[in-house]
Amino acid sequence: SYERANIDFIRQYFQKNPSGTLYDIGANVGIFSFLLSRQFPQMKIEAFEPNPVAFHCLQKTFAAAAGVRVNQLALSDKKGDALLFEDKANHGGHSLN
Repeated sequence: SYERANIDFIRQYFQKNPSGTLYDIGANVGIFSFLLSRQFPQMKIEAFEPNPVAFHCLQKTFAAAAGVRVNQLALSDKKGDALLFEDKANHGGHSLN
């Protein structure tokens, strides 16, 4: 039931293009990537997560997964360094804003 509408939307897209590439930006621990990699094993996934704790979990989730690459960095439309604000009450609420 976690973010059902978003997951259903992404699934519908990849049903038409099952060998496409998913860019999971702000992947956290990889829930979207995990669910979609199971349903579409031929899909290539690039998961991005800057938070060290979440990235560690993401790495463990996909340690032996073919087609999934995890990256410990944030993505932006600007080049440079940024400060990651951590939400202590909501592990999924970290932000660059």
